[in-house]
Amino acid sequence: MNDLPWAVYDVRRAMGAKPGDQMARGNTYRSLELLVEGSRADVLTHLQRAAHLLGRQVETDGRHHRMWLRTRNLYFPCVEHALVVAPALARDKTFTAFEAAWLAGLNGPAQLSLSF
Repeated sequence: MNDLPWAVYDVRRAMGAKPGDQMARGNTYRSLELLVEGSRADVLTHLQRAAHLLGRQVETDGRHHRMWLRTRNLYFPCVEHALVVAPALARDKTFTAFEAAWLAGLNGPAQLSLSF
């Protein structure tokens, strides 16, 4: 996998609430945008640099590396936003209903965010 081209992706997800239940997740919409492409080492360096500049940490489970810009809330609707390193195989895509769902999530119930 190290021989593949790698990328830093901007990944945003908007999660709706099931009707009448703010504790249950409804439809989820995603926006994916490739930001930087290069070798695995190069894009990991880009992610580390961005984390340093923003005063954030890069999380990893050994295979996946991400920096959270916004973590999701306990109640729905809500949003989450991360920069993620992965093989450069995915193409930019934003679902049609994403923008409306993103705005609804940004304006969703105020509460503490989940800790990941």
